[in-house]
Parts: sequence; structure tokens; C-alpha cells
Amino acid sequence: MRGHLLLAVGIIAVIVMVLTSSIAYSLALEWGFKEEDSIIVASGVGEAATLFLILPVIYSSPLRRLFKAEKALRRGVALYLLCSLVMISGGLLISTFIKVKYEPIFKKASPLYSVLVLLLIAPLVEELIFRGLILYGLKDHTGNFVAAITSSLFFAVLHYTSTPLPLLLVIFLDGFLLSYYMLKWENLVSLIIAHTLINLQALLFYWLT
Repeated sequence: MRGHLLLAVGIIAVIVMVLTSSIAYSLALEWGFKEEDSIIVASGVGEAATLFLILPVIYSSPLRRLFKAEKALRRGVALYLLCSLVMISGGLLISTFIKVKYEPIFKKASPLYSVLVLLLIAPLVEELIFRGLILYGLKDHTGNFVAAITSSLFFAVLHYTSTPLPLLLVIFLDGFLLSYYMLKWENLVSLIIAHTLINLQALLFYWLT
């Protein structure tokens, strides 16, 4: 499958994810879920629906060769540590110059919903879309650097409703690191592991503080 088709599927996937999440959010509120749970559940429903859309494309494209077990755990943990360093130092630097109040939705949401979505669904779906379809859909046309920048911008924009604007820079930088090592290692499994650990760290930090 050619790059422009992968890119088109990636963009459609983002649109489907956003629209499905919006519909699921409204339905969850009508069914009596509290607001924080509605947001988490809607996000999970949107990403799960998108997963069913993109899996056949992933399987029938060269992207299926990017699922490698070799060195995946070691690389995933190393990448998580690097991204964590960027998140912590970037967050501290931004908060030094800009007053930012950030309380993530999952802090008040059901731990069960948060774990299911943030640790099981989101890392897989987001890596498949942003470091799979969009990154690889762009790189043959724009080159690796522009593809990494663009996919990271898409990734940051996806989080704009849940993250204060200044902190989106940190998400962009982490997205760029994930994109860089995706191109370097050509291994989606490592990135899914790193993404899962990043989300786990965030959950534990805000639950325990």
C-alpha cells in the first residue's frame, strides 16, 4: 500500500475517532455516567471503533512488518525513560515561567475505565495511527524529519481538549521522540510499550499525590 493511501487512512481514522468519541460522550451522559467517566469511556469507544477500522489496513500493508518482538521490551523501557525525562523537565520548565493548572480527567474518573483505556486501548491505537499510518504515509513524500514533525503535531492536537495549551509542547516533543525512534528501530511494539509505561506513570502519579 502506497504512502498517500496510508496517510489518507490515518487522517480518516483520526476523524472517525473524534466523531465516535463525541457521540459516545453524549450517550454516556444520557445513560447516567458522571462527566469524568463519560469522557474516559467515550475516548475508549472512539479508539476501539477506530482500531477495527484500521486493523485490516495495517495487516494488508507493509506496516505489519513493524511488529517485532526482538529487543522490544528493552527499547520500550529505554524510550519510556527518555520521554519521561522530557515530560518532567519540560513540565517543570514551563510551570516556572507560565502558571499552568492541570488536573487530568482520569484523576476523578473510575480507575477501571482509566486503566482499560489508557493502558490497553490508547497506546495501541495511537501508535498505529500516528507512528504507523501517518508517519509512514508521509515519510516517502516529505522525508523523515518533516514526517516526524507533522505526525507529532497531529498527536499533540489530539490531546488539546484534555491538556493545557503550554503543556502540548511537551506532548509534541514526546511525539517527536517516539517518531524518531520508530523510524530508527522500525518496531511498533517498542513504542506501544513506551507509550503504555508513560500512561502508567501518569496514572500512578496523579492517583498517589
